[in-house]
Amino acid sequence: MKRTSQVKKNGTESRFDKKVDRREFLKNTGKWGLAATLLGTGLLQVPPARAAKSLKGSGEVIVCGWGGSFQDAQREIYFKPFTKETGIRVIDTTIPSSSKVKAQIDSGNVEWDTAHLGIISTLQLGEKYLEKIDYSYFRDEDYKGIYEDLRKPLICGTYFFPNVIAFNTKKYPKGNQPNSWADFIDFKRFPGKRMFYTSSGGGFFELEAALSGMGVPRDKFFPPDMKKAWEFYNRLKPHCLKWWIEGAVPIQGLQNGEVDIAMAYSARVQKLIDEGQPFGFTWNGGVVGDIGWSVLKGAKNPTNAMKLIAFCSRPELQAKLADEFPYMPANVDALKYIKPQTKQKMPTEDETKNSLFFPNWDWHAAKTLDPAGQKTNREYIAEEFQAWLLK
Repeated sequence: MKRTSQVKKNGTESRFDKKVDRREFLKNTGKWGLAATLLGTGLLQVPPARAAKSLKGSGEVIVCGWGGSFQDAQREIYFKPFTKETGIRVIDTTIPSSSKVKAQIDSGNVEWDTAHLGIISTLQLGEKYLEKIDYSYFRDEDYKGIYEDLRKPLICGTYFFPNVIAFNTKKYPKGNQPNSWADFIDFKRFPGKRMFYTSSGGGFFELEAALSGMGVPRDKFFPPDMKKAWEFYNRLKPHCLKWWIEGAVPIQGLQNGEVDIAMAYSARVQKLIDEGQPFGFTWNGGVVGDIGWSVLKGAKNPTNAMKLIAFCSRPELQAKLADEFPYMPANVDALKYIKPQTKQKMPTEDETKNSLFFPNWDWHAAKTLDPAGQKTNREYIAEEFQAWLLK
């Protein structure tokens, strides 16, 4: 798949401007298809082998994740085994965001040791708010297995997740189901209440989804026509029951009948489908995000946080989590352990990958919208969104 961005840096193309011949690339690398596409070349620069520091320890580590059944699964697959192996107790809480990280550190009251954040958040927070990851705790094979573009100084990636259009199959039976963001705001063909992801509290303004819903071709997304993006939101607003940030919320809304269609994380919807519940989703227009572990500046237990991150990067554990929630692991070696039936639920086929949208992090991190040039585009839109909600 080819993906382009209009954002330039110092007169040169950014890494999001690279055009990749996916078939040739996958033939040469044999790596994880979607992640490789997302990460440009995605080639691993393998460092020399080295021995990892011991993970044994004592005390505790406080983790902030995204809650719901996904965090329940992490507790069983990651946290409890980590405690058993290392002697370090894990206390988990919710919900992370860059604004909460800033508030804790600026106030001198750091409550978390490590949090699940996106790469764009770590670029904005920087070393003022985040500690450098100590990769010396990683087993050599685990370190090599993590995609280089996810092995950053301030974050170690864990998985990719598509936000998709989910729906109630009883209300929308086969042959009459929403299949695009244009359908998402077509309330005559698909009547009913909606839920949609919010840019409040550290979330994102879903620019790619909004532009697609207004008929903008993907090769014309950037520079974005913000009037069209806001028009999508204006159409949606009267029908949107809730703007969510916690992944469990749209799932609960679908299950209890509050809403009929929602933007939701694909793996959470897939779990409902596997349980025989009357829900479905389309990959078409799914917006792919990334999540990783970061350690807060001034954390009370930074060493224990580093040890936990190393433990959670093991491919066999990431595979177990993928079997529960079929997101795409950051460790390519997890493919060796993932069940064949799980792989069928992941967006790795050609037609699926070609229908997904990948956020342009360069644009979100740029400062082109703010007349004063002080706020990033992400921050600027978040403030506009808050004001818009109150209108």
